[in-house]
Amino acid sequence: MRKLMMICLMMAVPAFANAQNDVYSIKNAISRELDKEEKVYTSSGSYNRIFYYKFMDDNLLQVRQFSNIIRSGERETNNVISITIDMNKVTGIFSNVTNFGYKCIEIEGLEYVLNTQYIYEGDNEWGDIIYTRNIALASDNDELIRLLKEWAELVKK
Repeated sequence: MRKLMMICLMMAVPAFANAQNDVYSIKNAISRELDKEEKVYTSSGSYNRIFYYKFMDDNLLQVRQFSNIIRSGERETNNVISITIDMNKVTGIFSNVTNFGYKCIEIEGLEYVLNTQYIYEGDNEWGDIIYTRNIALASDNDELIRLLKEWAELVKK
């Protein structure tokens, strides 16, 4: 019986290590895409962008972007939205267009599991956490969509 348990353990350890390596390499690839800090534009020339990201765990990603579009000639503001995504609970990732008119990556999750927080210019602290079912990331990067889908599938296994 001990031999059987030892064999099972020896088979499980490499599989776990491979999964960890896969998560690590996907997160590195996502970092390379997010480091580009690409802007997404509306037809009028306004834009938004992701300007900060942090991996909080093997399955958690936090990003920050502007809560409103930046109009041509305006400076980037302190009006920020912080979005935390639990990749275990993601049900869909696809390209879409926001209400502001710029292309985005829409992420859908299980009922009310994605969370957001706002901070506005002049405020000194983040507002309350708001839970939602879908969020829009200010990006139009097909490679990032592919990587996020791959990461979500991997962490669910």
